[in-house]
Amino acid sequence: MRSAKARGLLPSQALAELAADQDTEGKGRPLPGSLAEAPNADVVKAPAKRS
Repeated sequence: MRSAKARGLLPSQALAELAADQDTEGKGRPLPGSLAEAPNADVVKAPAKRS
């Protein structure tokens, strides 16, 4: 975005440029260690039950 601003692009032009430049590999897949691998709700609620 800073580069686009320095080149005088409008915000909408900068976003269009960024969207066109996106790498499509891995799109839609969670990253390792992301919330997709978080414990289930029971594990999260267990400490609250102990209090």
